[in-house]
Amino acid sequence: MKNMNTKNIPALISLTAGLIALVVTYVSKAELIDILTTLFIVLLSFYILGFVVKAMVDKLTMVEEVEEEEQELENIDTEVSPENTAKTENQSETE
Repeated sequence: MKNMNTKNIPALISLTAGLIALVVTYVSKAELIDILTTLFIVLLSFYILGFVVKAMVDKLTMVEEVEEEEQELENIDTEVSPENTAKTENQSETE
C-alpha cells in the first residue's frame, strides 16, 4: 500500500455529497436561496468530514507500512543471525 494518494479524498467526498444534495433540493422544487444555502452547508460539512477520513486512511497506511518494515527487518535478522553465519562458515570450510 505504499504511495497511496489520499489528497483528493476530501474533495471527492464533498463533491459527491454536494451533487446528491443539489439533486434532492432541485427535485423537491426548493427556492434558489434554499438550494444554495443547503449546498454550501453540505459542501463545507463533508469537506471537513473528508479531512477526517483522509487522516484516518493516512494513519492506517502508515501503521501498515511500519509493520511491513518491521517484518522485513525480522526477515533480515533471521538471515544474518549468528547461527546461520556459523552454518555458512562450516559449509565453506568443508568445501
